[in-house]
Amino acid sequence: MLDLLPREILSAIIDQVLHLTARGSLQDRSRISRVSKKLYALVLPTLYESITITSRDESNLEQTDIHKFLRTANRDYFRTVRSISFLAPIQTNDQFRCIHFKLLETDREALDNRDDTLMSKIDSLGDLMPQIRPLFQGLQDNLLRSFHWHLGTCIPKDILGPGGYLPTRQRGIEDLSLITGDPCILPKKDWEYQITLTEFKSLKKFSWSGGLSREYFTALRDMLRSQSTNLEVLKIDLIDWWDAQWNWCADDYDLQLWIRDHNFFGERVLGLTPGETPLPFSSLKSLSFSSVNFHGVGLEIAQLFSIGRLHSLNLRDCPHSGSLLRKVVESGGPINLRSLELVIQHNSDDSYRKVADEDWIAPFLDSFEGLRNLHLLVLNGKGVATTHRYWPSIFHHKKTLTRLVYHEQRIDFDLLDCNTDMNNDKILDLFTQMNLACIGLCLSPLLPTDETFSQVTLAQLSTLKFLCLRTTLNSELERPVESFVDEISTIYAFATWAFHTFPNLLFIASGDFSYGRRSILNQEILHRYPFPGVESNNESSNLHPVESQNQTRFLDGFRPLHPRDFRYSGHLEQFRDVLEACPADPLYRKDF
Repeated sequence: MLDLLPREILSAIIDQVLHLTARGSLQDRSRISRVSKKLYALVLPTLYESITITSRDESNLEQTDIHKFLRTANRDYFRTVRSISFLAPIQTNDQFRCIHFKLLETDREALDNRDDTLMSKIDSLGDLMPQIRPLFQGLQDNLLRSFHWHLGTCIPKDILGPGGYLPTRQRGIEDLSLITGDPCILPKKDWEYQITLTEFKSLKKFSWSGGLSREYFTALRDMLRSQSTNLEVLKIDLIDWWDAQWNWCADDYDLQLWIRDHNFFGERVLGLTPGETPLPFSSLKSLSFSSVNFHGVGLEIAQLFSIGRLHSLNLRDCPHSGSLLRKVVESGGPINLRSLELVIQHNSDDSYRKVADEDWIAPFLDSFEGLRNLHLLVLNGKGVATTHRYWPSIFHHKKTLTRLVYHEQRIDFDLLDCNTDMNNDKILDLFTQMNLACIGLCLSPLLPTDETFSQVTLAQLSTLKFLCLRTTLNSELERPVESFVDEISTIYAFATWAFHTFPNLLFIASGDFSYGRRSILNQEILHRYPFPGVESNNESSNLHPVESQNQTRFLDGFRPLHPRDFRYSGHLEQFRDVLEACPADPLYRKDF
């Protein structure tokens, strides 16, 4: 019957099906292609639209699955490739992960003598580029639209260097995302290792996370100047502000003196002059900064990026972010933000963060209306009496707010902990006074008393679809109770209550998901069972026995989500921003 439909209608149906299952799309495309020869011909080219190359071993990033892909792929369809991603986990907090570190430590004499073999390996990032070149050779010129380098290493010159593959043969890229590690010692060895980012004339989305060398900062500066009218999404994560300053100075004594009284990122990278109004990024809609210092240039940065006109603003661990917020409020202009994330960290010797940055969060939130997504990780340094000090400002947006993540850091013996639960009146207000679909809280999964939710109406309970619980803001201490057995029992008992109390709740996530599966031992996602659109109500009993630690538990109305069960992936993907909101740690830490 399907074969009788015109190709255009079939293609539209396939697009809709795949759109609903984003994370499991590869498996769904494969299943659809086996239905008939006609569907096979329609689906097969789409299998190659997006290619992901993975390196699963952080200690051996040269070992990828690219050989397996090239061996089994139909290269005739490489002409349909629009997106390429190189991915690797970042779980060990190792800033010395770049392949160059291993190469330069193997033969110091060859490095000093500029050995040709070693030079070739450095330029090719070991054995990585020889694996990548055959893939690039099969692509059509200027058809690639998205390129992600998320290996946490230097970027090979053959990819982004002057005369490299992307700047010369793929200039139509619109989405470029980079994750690099701590700067290698190549610049200190007077080894030319530069990249260029100015050849992409249609760039709309740009992201760079990692420790940047002075050469990389120069490339970033040139790109921002050339793309100021095109960029719609910009994300910069410097990992650590003090290290960023050191890397930019690169042992230059004059710069080390200059930087004492100047903001190098604002003045040298963004090209700002304190007191002068810059030309704004006219098309920018979303801005994300992590570990970027706004000292001395708060007003100029607010003007440069037209903060009031943005739809989304994300400031994570940015010193003097309060001065930026203050300048936006004092400007008196309209604020059109729909999504806001602010992370104020405790781990700093600078006292300004506890007085200036915190004190301007509430006035900023009170100065406009219309937020839909709000993610806050804030300090509570003034005792229990200031718990939920931002609640009035949060409820200022109650008419429009649908997603809320709220974490307070309470510092006790240098540890972070959260000691609230569902019995707290402030938590109850989220259900009685707002219409939230997603909630993320630092919350102990203890059952509320019968009286707590007795006055909440069914309509008020029906809006919640996703609940994310973190029991601590220290990823290494993500344990709500003393033992593993007690922890599982507590979480499962809470899940039984929650899935029965909130009729439209789809998922409960427990643990720290800020950086994907880094804290996998302390993560668990539970989904409703039967799940709408996946299982039917009469498929089997809602009660399901689970064996754990020599105990049998019966799960009532929910199941643990298996990482490889892609049936739920598309549904879970829509809540990813809440899962990954407000990290308490950087992408990786420096180990001195």
